[in-house]
Amino acid sequence: MTEHEDRLLCADCLRTLRPAGGSRRLRWASVRAVLQTLAGVGLAWFVFYAAGRILLAIPESFHEGTVWQGTWMDAE
Repeated sequence: MTEHEDRLLCADCLRTLRPAGGSRRLRWASVRAVLQTLAGVGLAWFVFYAAGRILLAIPESFHEGTVWQGTWMDAE
């Protein structure tokens, strides 16, 4: 017995009230959830991959501190 829309119904009666195709809708919802998860993981991978490539493109002179010792700062 369970309460549904302010009525007490047994499991068999509740099953007959369920619209046809409910399991099909549930199947598509689970497929959509999996696809959204895969898209999110793919997007996160792309963002971190791009950030890593950008960090690798920074010249070594920047890390050594010599990039700031150029002649453009001595122009004053």
